Amino acid sequence: MSLEFEGLSKSDKDWFQSILDITVPCDLNAENLQSLHDRIIATRLFSYAELSIRSHTFFIKVEEKWTLIPVLRGKVGGGTPLLVVGAYESHLLGRQGVLGGEFRRYGQAPWGGLIYTQLPYIIDKYSLLQAEISWLHRIRTFYNGAQESVGNLETDEQSNRLQFLSPSSFLDQRFRFGLYVEAFDLRGLAPESKGPLPTQTFIEFNQKYKLLPTFEFDNLVVDNIIVNGMRSLDKIGWIFGGADEGPHLLGELELFYYKAFHQTLNLALHTYLSASDSRALQAQHFLGGFDSIRGIPDGAIWGNKAFYANAELLQLILRKHYLWLETALFCDFGEAAQHWDEMAKTHRTSLGGGLRLAVPQIYRLVLRVDYAWNLETGSHGISLGLNQFFQPYTPSLTP
Repeated sequence: MSLEFEGLSKSDKDWFQSILDITVPCDLNAENLQSLHDRIIATRLFSYAELSIRSHTFFIKVEEKWTLIPVLRGKVGGGTPLLVVGAYESHLLGRQGVLGGEFRRYGQAPWGGLIYTQLPYIIDKYSLLQAEISWLHRIRTFYNGAQESVGNLETDEQSNRLQFLSPSSFLDQRFRFGLYVEAFDLRGLAPESKGPLPTQTFIEFNQKYKLLPTFEFDNLVVDNIIVNGMRSLDKIGWIFGGADEGPHLLGELELFYYKAFHQTLNLALHTYLSASDSRALQAQHFLGGFDSIRGIPDGAIWGNKAFYANAELLQLILRKHYLWLETALFCDFGEAAQHWDEMAKTHRTSLGGGLRLAVPQIYRLVLRVDYAWNLETGSHGISLGLNQFFQPYTPSLTP
């Protein structure tokens, strides 16, 4: 039996055959063909795959997605607005590599940005190396318990990030272990304050490095915008290198869970927990509308201990060849503080809805518009972007 491909204009044929993980001649039944089909679609780089056996030849016909993807997202409606623009090539050299960057602007601060690359197959086909350089000019607004602004802090932040993941020798490829390393430099600018701010604490106790051993479990199956399975990414290690005594322990636990019903209804859940006793800025989490709790200003609650969760019910209501349309109902909630016994006082819950427009021929392109209302304060806002609000895979290591 011979093997023939059709539709591989960009993908490297050796890489594609390594994804299949088969050698010919071989015996293939219906179950084997379905497994190979799912493996191809799970790369998220093909919108279509057809497998057949004719005249002792195994034919694989695929349709590649457009993989140079734009990035555009932002948030308005209270607090410092955010605008992000950029682009990523997500199938570099035809081997699922990633290279790209973003420009980010917080309020009226100068533009900053980042450059990111992702290199799979460093050791074997299940290993992954991610690297990023970023320079950001951030404005953070601080709030009191009544969610009233008490001042702003503008900072220049530069960081280098590296993460490596590889499967263990005693578990299957769903389990990977590795290391996350970050070098961080912070310079605080003159704050605008209506009262006392923790800015001096952030600068004085700035920590320069993170060293976090990392564990990942991943059995997600992605079929365009329909997702099934779970991904967990857990980091526990140290933050150190500043004027403060250290090192300090730092833990970050993140979980994504998806369940599809009849290929039209998708339940999506996301949880994140982080804790440290460090007073450094990079140990703090500022929760709000950018990427954690919609409907409240970014940084409305913050602390070195933080928990938040997102639940979305996504209904596919239109499925055409070039356009998929989803409706979304969601609930976000979270807490953040400097001490565990203060967490409940900061609780925020938001409800809302939105729309998702996806073009299946373009990798990861989902036009998202969400409107959220916070139950505790009545604040509300619009969140938009060219991506899902939370994503198990992102071309960035910057929070």
